[in-house]
Amino acid sequence: MKKKLFLMFAIVSLAGGVLVAQDKTEEQKTANKKSFVDALFETAKEKGGAAAVAEYRRLRGDKKVDYDFSEGELKRLGTRLLRAELASDAIEIFKLNAEIFPKSSKAYDSLGEAYLSDGQLGMGLVTYRKALELDPDNKNAAETVRRLEAAGIKEDSVLPKPAKDSADDKIASAKAVERLKKEGKLYDSYVGKYEFMNSHMVVSREGDKLFLQFGPAAKREITPVSDTEFSISPIDSITFSVDSEGKVTGATLKHHVHKIFAKKIE
Repeated sequence: MKKKLFLMFAIVSLAGGVLVAQDKTEEQKTANKKSFVDALFETAKEKGGAAAVAEYRRLRGDKKVDYDFSEGELKRLGTRLLRAELASDAIEIFKLNAEIFPKSSKAYDSLGEAYLSDGQLGMGLVTYRKALELDPDNKNAAETVRRLEAAGIKEDSVLPKPAKDSADDKIASAKAVERLKKEGKLYDSYVGKYEFMNSHMVVSREGDKLFLQFGPAAKREITPVSDTEFSISPIDSITFSVDSEGKVTGATLKHHVHKIFAKKIE
């Protein structure tokens, strides 16, 4: 059980081997061509992934400029969006890559990672299976499929996401946090049980310290980074969501650029 819970926490970071540089042969072939990555990254940030895809198609039809339309360039763009925590936009780019290079296991591998980063675990599983079908020797895809299946992920599995707050909501939340802090109730408000995929995690308090426990695993101390964010490890953190009334609605666990939202249930 302990091992399974650990797998679930790490599930969105299973594709670490995906973010690798293109091989030197491909780089040599495209060295003299113009890159669209910077421009389309800005387009995706400002207008969304769909707009970046539309611009890519326009550029591809423009014969005046010799752009590098290799698989690696689209992968580089999608990876950059993932690192900027724009998973939904990265999905659009990686879907385009898989469309243009349908026989590429790597294209589906990257798309699978983006789905996992966006909490779409079922789609991630389906896509990694496709990557493995195209290349049975794809070790990253094989390991990711194995771990997803071991964690009980189904094709329709989707992680819950925190509600998107408006600017006014964020201000109200900050005021609520400050009020709880002055009343000495902030840490107590974090204490409780949180729904974590098909299991749970518990936040407890001992004096002025908070602890996090996944299922029957040993609890570990979490150290404050801010009033709402706490460090679990050098690469893992947890951030609590507080609404305008001072109620804790859940917590977001972050591993590198990957996030999982856990709804507070008790």
